[in-house]
Amino acid sequence: MTGKKNAPGQKPKGKNQNSKTIIPQNHSIVKQPSKTFPMEGHACDWPLWSFSKRRSTVTELRIDYPDSSYVRISAPTGFPGPKFPGYLDVILMKTQEDLFRTQYAEISVYDIFRELGMDPKDGRNYLRFRRDMDRAAHMVIVTDRFRDPQTGERAYTTYYRILNTMKIAHRREYISRFYLNEAFLDSLRASYIKRLDYDFCLYLDRNEKALARFLYGHIYARIGSKAYYVRSLDGFLSDIGMGYLNNLPAKRKNQALKRSLLPALKLVEGQAFRNYELDGQGNIVFYSHSAQKSIEGYRRKWANDRETHRRIVSESPQAYLVHVEVCKKTGNGNYYPDLYELAKKKIGGV
Repeated sequence: MTGKKNAPGQKPKGKNQNSKTIIPQNHSIVKQPSKTFPMEGHACDWPLWSFSKRRSTVTELRIDYPDSSYVRISAPTGFPGPKFPGYLDVILMKTQEDLFRTQYAEISVYDIFRELGMDPKDGRNYLRFRRDMDRAAHMVIVTDRFRDPQTGERAYTTYYRILNTMKIAHRREYISRFYLNEAFLDSLRASYIKRLDYDFCLYLDRNEKALARFLYGHIYARIGSKAYYVRSLDGFLSDIGMGYLNNLPAKRKNQALKRSLLPALKLVEGQAFRNYELDGQGNIVFYSHSAQKSIEGYRRKWANDRETHRRIVSESPQAYLVHVEVCKKTGNGNYYPDLYELAKKKIGGV
């Protein structure tokens, strides 16, 4: 956005030239390069909205990771609902240039609705918007996963929100102002971002595919520049805020996965990743578009890699502990949590 700013509550001058976009009728045709927008990396890492209206009443979510780090999301008034990712995507897309200069984003609720294909004159849409933004404003994130930019260490616990303040205009066609939290903006400006395909996100947002929308950013961020991303299925469900399924009997869990997770993965297959598989050993494996080896080839590589790590633990457990600490500090390299625990036991640590 350039030129003179409208004050909060002031009607924008002229029409929003970026408000029209062509939305694909079938997600499978979204193959050509498209405009992108920056999503803060941690907003890809953990869910900030509910995937269904029923689950939006949940007030707290905690995710524990294999390296003993964690994130806790407290939402005292409930999690924002399935329409919230669309609001956030449009705000970040339309105001992305401003967010590198100011603490706030300016856009009218009318333009947000129009971009999402919602009736901007329907009062019920406005009430739902205010409810979701209210829930987002009350949400608090607590995590020890942020790394110190100087040392690379996870040396502190951060408490922050996505939004500090909002000024939502009473008239939908007037400008509203959304002040983003410093931690969110600092991360954004430090280039800890993932540039997501806006047309594809908009397609998912318009159709209220909130789970698929989160999986798109989450898996895309986890794969990064690697050829594949592998995670235990139970751990993956915990990562995406669906860890409650792990407490179900096996039959009911499989039924729930067929109703929710698998259709959502099908929607984003070919976008965030080339293909995926359940490997029969309790893992879910995602392959990037650049993956060249066969599945069997990667399995052999993983087996050889693990055997190398096991040998180091056997011969020099202290060296393996040093290796793990370097991985934690730099965020590079890999290690096996169970072998890490074994190395600590071998040298008498806990």
